Amino acid sequence: MNRLHTTIAILGFTAALGSIDAAAVAQSTRPQTGTTPAAQTKPKPSTTQAQPTPPKPANTPTQATEEQPTPAAEQPTPANTPTQATEEQPTPAAEQPTPANTPTQATEEQPTPAAEQPTPASPTETQTAAMEIYNRGLEKAKQGNYNGAIADYTEAIKLQPDMADAFLQRAIAHYFLKDYAKAIADTTEAIKLKPDMAEAYHYRGVARYFQKDFPGAIADSTEAIRLNPNNAQAFINRGNAYDDLKDHNKAIADYNEAIRLEPRNERAFYNRGIAYNRLDKHTDAIRDYTQAIAIKADYGEAFFNRGVTYFRLGNRQEAIKDFERAVALFQQQGNTTAVTNARNALAAARGNQPRRR
Repeated sequence: MNRLHTTIAILGFTAALGSIDAAAVAQSTRPQTGTTPAAQTKPKPSTTQAQPTPPKPANTPTQATEEQPTPAAEQPTPANTPTQATEEQPTPAAEQPTPANTPTQATEEQPTPAAEQPTPASPTETQTAAMEIYNRGLEKAKQGNYNGAIADYTEAIKLQPDMADAFLQRAIAHYFLKDYAKAIADTTEAIKLKPDMAEAYHYRGVARYFQKDFPGAIADSTEAIRLNPNNAQAFINRGNAYDDLKDHNKAIADYNEAIRLEPRNERAFYNRGIAYNRLDKHTDAIRDYTQAIAIKADYGEAFFNRGVTYFRLGNRQEAIKDFERAVALFQQQGNTTAVTNARNALAAARGNQPRRR
């Protein structure tokens, strides 16, 4: 049950409004995109690549003994005949072997390390390449291309498996694609690599909330808050989990803290309004929905919930105004399911009253 549908059920209005799809409302825990820039945490380069060992040169070439010419006994050469010596003496360059200790022969048999054994990229080069691909993924995520971003983060991780930021950003991309299981897996890996990464705990808590693992969401949000007490979003997420576990007072306490940290956070006011509805504090709920609308004038969900609350209190005229505004906003936003629900609420609020022109 999503948070808009929850309000309707609380107020006994479900039959008139019908069911509300989860896509009909803006999730109050939806994080901002690009919340973890590449410069926030620099990954450490890997330094474990082994360099190849060049082969050892042979000390004594065998060619010297195989090609050694026949001793002087077979080919007598008069000592005083230079012409005969010229005809029968082997050409030194072609037939005479180079002695074993000659540097030239060793160079011929020694393979060239640079040609036959290519040197792998240095750790610094690998880190630079991984960061370039990672930053490319960040740009794709900013443009809403989450699948492309995931591909880049995956490539960066292959180059540098200890890049915690790449795991975190890939988790966030999975989150926006509503693949919460993969988001949890990647945030868990980020936490293994960097146990003090508050954002990883926060997003894992958000993903667990959407999987209805409310105790898990509370545990992760609590750790995120411990690591970063100024994270208003973590307070909101923990408040949502408390609220769905019917611990409304703890939820309100967390929303209060979020509002203290971010006085213009419309989601904190909106969610606190839902908690007040659940405690039958409808006047307080109306006040919070009104404040959320003051911060975000096109907040269709806040108009809708305030209309439901007015209807519950018997103020049909104000309810009708809010439902009409909600219908118009949902139409502008292309939220067809929410349009249908708001129209149903409007019809129920009007009853036998004529449609206003």
